[in-house]
Amino acid sequence: MPNQIHGPALDIWSCGIIGLRMFVPEWQVSVIPVQADFHKGVGALNSHESTTSEHLIGQMLAWEYDKRISASVALLHPCFATVVKKPSSSDLPVGKRLWED
Repeated sequence: MPNQIHGPALDIWSCGIIGLRMFVPEWQVSVIPVQADFHKGVGALNSHESTTSEHLIGQMLAWEYDKRISASVALLHPCFATVVKKPSSSDLPVGKRLWED
C-alpha cells in the first residue's frame, strides 16, 4: 500500500484491520504486511460467500485504495441484513420512554 494522505479509503482500511482481528482471529497479519501474502489472505476472505462479514472485510482490505469498498456501499453489505435495528426514542410516541429506570 503506497503512502497516502489520510482520507475515507484509509479509514475503511483501518476498519478492515479491526474487523479482521475481531472476526477472523486465526489469520495472523504481520505489522508490515508482505504484499503477496496479503493478497493471498484477502483473496481467501473474498472467496467466502458474499453475505459474510469475511467477504466484506476482504473488500475493505483491497490493497489499492481506489478499489476498496466505500463506506456507503459497505453499510449496505448483505452481512448486515440480519442486524436488528434497536429502536431509538424518536421512534416512540411522544411521552413514552424507551427504557425505564
